[in-house]
Order: sequence, then structure tokens, then C-alpha cells
Amino acid sequence: MWDKLGKAIAKFLQFSWEVLKWALIFGLAYLIYTMGEMEGSWEEKLKAIPSIVLGEYSPTGTRGTPDVSYMTILVGASRSYESAERLLNEMRQKRISGRILPQKGQYYVITGSYGSRSQAEADLKRIRDKGFDKARIISP
Repeated sequence: MWDKLGKAIAKFLQFSWEVLKWALIFGLAYLIYTMGEMEGSWEEKLKAIPSIVLGEYSPTGTRGTPDVSYMTILVGASRSYESAERLLNEMRQKRISGRILPQKGQYYVITGSYGSRSQAEADLKRIRDKGFDKARIISP
């Protein structure tokens, strides 16, 4: 009886280790994927790991957008003001006006205020054509 119990415990522990190992692999893959979508330097990305693990970081294109009371275009977001400022300067060099909206522990780089969806879509196409592929329309 003890022999069977010992074998059952050993199998359970081996199975538990396999599940834990795969959970760690998938967790690491998620972390790398999320960091790849983030704006900023690798140093800033590494500092953001606790926020990613706790679900506080919201890279552009996934979850999390600023609260706005008008239709606008979200070009990018960062946890670092310096990264947001670099993005804004890059936009200005390409003759796109914009501003930084600090909110929810993020710095959102937005442009425009639109009354109709068609106006916003026309500007979105122009912005994407200038190299800002992750830009998207957001509304209240």
C-alpha cells in the first residue's frame, strides 16, 4: 500500500512540475510579447516588468486608452514622459501636431479633435502613411 501511495505522489509531483514549467514558459512568452509592443528603451521596458505582471501596463493597441470627451487619434502611449516626448517630436518632424495627455499612470500621445468619423479616418490614414502604424481612433 505504501509503495502505491509513494508512486502516486511521485507521479503527481512530476505532473505538477510539468504544469508549472509550461506556465512559466507561457508567462515568459507573454512578457516578451508585451515588452515588444511597448514604447521606449529596453531599460524602461525592464523597469515596467512589475507593472506588466500586475496588469497595470497598457501598451497601445491592446487594452487601456485615455478617457477623452471627444473623438481623437491615439498615436502612442508610454509610462515614461521622455518616451512620449520623443514620439511627439517625431510626429512634429513629420508635420503632425499633437499633445501629451497624462492619465492613468501613462503618457498618451494624441492628435486631433474630430466631429465625424470620416474626418478622423482621413487623418488616421495620413498619419499611418507617415509611419505611425499603431495609431488608432478613440472616442468617449
